[in-house]
Amino acid sequence: MRSAEVLWLTSSLTAISALLLDVTLPAFRAMALDVRIDVRAIAAIVGHVALHSQDCN
Repeated sequence: MRSAEVLWLTSSLTAISALLLDVTLPAFRAMALDVRIDVRAIAAIVGHVALHSQDCN
């Protein structure tokens, strides 16, 4: 993948992750679950996917 494609993929995954957090966290709170999602872990996963995409090409 070219760097522009990797950047687009990374930013898209980050936006999707943020949207999922916005949707799921209130639902977890409504169910009275003590669920803590570590945003740094999600960022690490997105970064790993981007690096792996670069390694494959």
